[in-house]
Amino acid sequence: MTAQQLFIADTALSRHRAQNFGVIREEVSQLTGIGISEVKQTLDYLSREFIIKLCTNPARNVFETPITEDDLTWAWYEPGECWP
Repeated sequence: MTAQQLFIADTALSRHRAQNFGVIREEVSQLTGIGISEVKQTLDYLSREFIIKLCTNPARNVFETPITEDDLTWAWYEPGECWP
């Protein structure tokens, strides 16, 4: 993981629950000074690689049924299986 990816991941993991992942990405972008598109791309990559986990409430398998922004009541990230 690059230093920038680690910075983005640490910032995302430190955010508390939000209504959706878009809010978390915006907060991470503002706190890190990194553009929202790069934050989204990095967080998507890190979650695909199981470095961080996407968490939602109610619990659903996001690989079986994609969750839309309207379906979320809370969203957050947690360290994944490959977290350094």
